[in-house]
Amino acid sequence: FKGLLTHGFVVDGNGHKMSKSKGNVISPQKITDQYGADILRLWVAMTDYSGELNISDEIIKRSADAYRRLRNTLRFLSANTNDFNSTIMMTDPKNLLLIDRHAISTVRDLQNEIISLYENYEFHHLTKKLVAFCSEDLGGFYLDIIKDRLYTMKEDSLERRSAQTALYHITHSLTRMIAPILSFTAEELWQNLTSKKNIFKESWYVFPEINLNADEIKFWQCIDKILPIVNKNIEDERERGNIGSSLECSLVISCNSDWFKLLQPYRDELHYIFIVSKIALEETRDQLKVSVKKQAYLKCDRCWHFEESVGVNSQHSSICSRCISNLFGEGEKRKYV
Repeated sequence: FKGLLTHGFVVDGNGHKMSKSKGNVISPQKITDQYGADILRLWVAMTDYSGELNISDEIIKRSADAYRRLRNTLRFLSANTNDFNSTIMMTDPKNLLLIDRHAISTVRDLQNEIISLYENYEFHHLTKKLVAFCSEDLGGFYLDIIKDRLYTMKEDSLERRSAQTALYHITHSLTRMIAPILSFTAEELWQNLTSKKNIFKESWYVFPEINLNADEIKFWQCIDKILPIVNKNIEDERERGNIGSSLECSLVISCNSDWFKLLQPYRDELHYIFIVSKIALEETRDQLKVSVKKQAYLKCDRCWHFEESVGVNSQHSSICSRCISNLFGEGEKRKYV
């Protein structure tokens, strides 16, 4: 080997030295047999080796929970690129929807950060960042938003292929990022993604040239500030028993002129970002205010949005006009989300 990393003493969950007489010994073989080798590897990587390394059944269970969050994200990515042939279906970067470009550039920045953390042996920061990214930035935001496009739009539409193109880049990058730690999971995923074998012969993923302009960056910064307020207001209504799913809601976002001008170009597609059925924008002199109301319309059986157009078409009375277009017409068009 070319380098040697030393670490602190391994102790039990209470910081006590492990010994057979105390009965607090935890066997690595037992962990591997019960959870798999990748869980043990993840525990090692998530622990700050500069001090004592605590291990217990509870700590291992937390590592297993973190692993499941990573694996569930990777399963979603893999499943939704299963019908995607990158040689003929890849969307040109200039034709990608805004949110897809944003997601790719975010993962590209993450990969650069992860590479730096690997080079500096900061594995515990690295793993926590990966878990948080998969469960929050991807699972709690981007993947939730693009499900509507993946599941309801025409199979070969630009909008769906744009989402799959982004997922392709993200999956190939994440597989490389986890490979040094979750070796078995990465190799399993790699063989599912490609005809190649051995992920460990690969270099870091090379992303296409994708950049956001200044206004687009400001837009996403604005969304980052609005989203927690929207989610809190929706959750408050849910706790009061007024709504169930967020798609039962319509929102009125009142904001100052600067934010209004920033959001205005995207107003027709904003509701997809916040996963609600409708959004109205109001320009005010006051600070940001979000009002949540329950939609008075019927639920579309296909996309689950509550739409005024549900029931209007006698031949397809249970679905909205958007779904009718996606199923039987030319299909809806989007630019941003």
